[in-house]
Amino acid sequence: MSFRIEELTISASDGFPLAATIFRSASSSALLAVVAPALGVPRKYYAHFGRYLACCNISTITFDYRGFGDSGPAWRPEAAISMRDLGRRDLSAVLSFADAMKLGSDLYFVGHSFGTMALAFAPNAAVASRAISVATGSAYYRFQSFPRSLLRLVFSTVVVPRIARLHGYFPGRTFGVLGDIPQTIVADMARCCRRKNFLKDSMADDLHGAPYRGDIWALSFSDDRLSPRAAVDHFHQNFSAARVLRSHFKPDEIGRRRVGHNGAFQLGSNILWNEMVKWLQGAARATYR
Repeated sequence: MSFRIEELTISASDGFPLAATIFRSASSSALLAVVAPALGVPRKYYAHFGRYLACCNISTITFDYRGFGDSGPAWRPEAAISMRDLGRRDLSAVLSFADAMKLGSDLYFVGHSFGTMALAFAPNAAVASRAISVATGSAYYRFQSFPRSLLRLVFSTVVVPRIARLHGYFPGRTFGVLGDIPQTIVADMARCCRRKNFLKDSMADDLHGAPYRGDIWALSFSDDRLSPRAAVDHFHQNFSAARVLRSHFKPDEIGRRRVGHNGAFQLGSNILWNEMVKWLQGAARATYR
């Protein structure tokens, strides 16, 4: 099925311009999905996935949070907001844009790593009827095995914040680690690492918890060292009002030699992508591990 690619700007709730891309299916009956990226991962990383969905009759919107990718640079003053505000201001605006665009059909959501946390913070998350959470887990350091747990604690709470204070942001591109990250987000990353219930604590003033109420298929991978299985299980307990389906895959079960934290969106993941499309459209297998 053919599709076309459109570049556009979506205004966040406070007017901040967010760079976005639509992979628009040529079918007049196409469904619509929003892909929310991981921190430090530009929307261009999801282009192959967006094309695949568009060819499967699901038009797809990808975007960059403020301070990241083409919505950067990380050191611009307007990018100095919290992780929670990336969901409340940025993702919420993209969801509102997509909700107005879907013209009566269902709206789907795919969150990679932090992308699903952003959904928990978005007050209008309920506009999405189905969601897939990919490699999203609690960043609490004790979910890692020793000595990786200690390394994560030191890296996230000492090394990265000190470099960010020195430069005014974390220059991840220079170091080949993550991407360029605003200093305020770095501070929240450190809190995530130290606090087991960071998401729950961040929503303490919301008596209803995470606003999403639909179906979530939460995926984790056996070779993902950043979001191990226990961390993913713990994180999704925050979606108490949602129906959560869990799957934990070994790479060879989905035709990959390795997946890790980011590999689910790389070329060669067609087996997994096909299952994701079927699940979003409600025609997937009845059970998953």
